[in-house]
Amino acid sequence: MADTRLPDSLPAQALLARTVAAIRPADPDALAAARDRQQILTKPEGSLGRLEDLSIRLAGMSGRVPTPVPSHPVVGLFAGDHGVWAEGVSPDPQEITAQMAVNMAAGGAGVTVLARQMGAEVWVTNVGVAVDLPAGCGVREECIRHSTDDISRGPAMSVDEAVQALEIGIATADEAVAAGADILVTGEMGIANTTPASALISVFTNLSAADVTGRGASASTGWSASGRLTWRAR
Repeated sequence: MADTRLPDSLPAQALLARTVAAIRPADPDALAAARDRQQILTKPEGSLGRLEDLSIRLAGMSGRVPTPVPSHPVVGLFAGDHGVWAEGVSPDPQEITAQMAVNMAAGGAGVTVLARQMGAEVWVTNVGVAVDLPAGCGVREECIRHSTDDISRGPAMSVDEAVQALEIGIATADEAVAAGADILVTGEMGIANTTPASALISVFTNLSAADVTGRGASASTGWSASGRLTWRAR
């Protein structure tokens, strides 16, 4: 059985430990200055919608007002399969994960079309796709294992594997920044990904699965009489 105990502390030299220790909150002075600046701009208050909130967040992240406009964005997409797919939580075949990862790397997905419009690079990384991807397909290979295990029957992975996966993301971000990236956008691809995402949110927020689970791609959700979460194709 996989070890499900969380370590009391990671070694200080571990990449994940160093990264967590370096996390700081947004600059409160920059946040306040950015909010004040919104009040003196020649426009109706709130007329730019969520763009105003985003500009304030960017100011807090950068510690600068006016907010710097990113010039070298990098989109990091991480692909992996989920063992819980076997429980029928998604109407889509698992093979789509591999197909979409390759399509994203080739520039044929929606995210890559949008990225081109804003001049962003897209880095697709295989962390746990269930099958081997074609050589030379453009996907970065960092595969830890071919799919996680089924979370409805046991741990999805060991703690060591989870830490390794997180450190792949950190190392990828570090590489992008070293190459000149001034803002990072992250995403993931994996059929049945709504289920583990909902499970994690449920644990982190202490809310029920029903409260945090919305519609997955190509599916809608409902609760059966027994209380089991069910899916059906649209």
